[in-house]
Amino acid sequence: MRSKLNPLIKLLHVLAGTFMMSRVGLAGSRPMARSTQTGRGRVAGWIGSLSTATLIVFIASNSRVSRADRGNEASAIGSLRAINSAQAALASSCAGGGYVTDLADLNKKPGGSSQGFISPDLSHNDVVKSGYIVSVARDAASGVTDVSSAACVELTSRLVSSYFASAVPVKPGETGTLFFATDTRGTIYRSRKGPIPNPIPADAEPLQPSR
Repeated sequence: MRSKLNPLIKLLHVLAGTFMMSRVGLAGSRPMARSTQTGRGRVAGWIGSLSTATLIVFIASNSRVSRADRGNEASAIGSLRAINSAQAALASSCAGGGYVTDLADLNKKPGGSSQGFISPDLSHNDVVKSGYIVSVARDAASGVTDVSSAACVELTSRLVSSYFASAVPVKPGETGTLFFATDTRGTIYRSRKGPIPNPIPADAEPLQPSR
């Protein structure tokens, strides 16, 4: 995400370098009769100007990364919402109320259909999408059972009565700062501290509607 500077940051680097070179050139062309105190003041001024330019570059760079983080996080939320919708559709129309524990099964195409239950960019567990690792698993809550119903597609995973899905940043702090999870209830939860456990704890923070 940080391998290339955008044009604004490049311009700021050039301006900072040009400013310093011009200052040094002016200093070299002035008489040596100036007092040491004046020289020190000039150096302090250069350092202050350089610090300002560096601060501008730092703010611009971090703003760029922050925007990328937000975009990745929005994509991760969208992925979990897509999983919730796909699992509900499969359970009601294909799997007799059961849910799958592998994204690959949500990509299976029912007879007479040209597409699976979810988009191909979520094709398998641990798939990386927009800086996040997305997966689905069996809900580890007590009381979750296998479902013996036959599905309308050939499955690679067992049908279960409840599922857990997560979206974890590939590089926390770089590709995303928030961790997300959801389950059969359909609510999406977030965490700033690390991956949300399976099963989702009772005190987990639900995603706010405005987010």
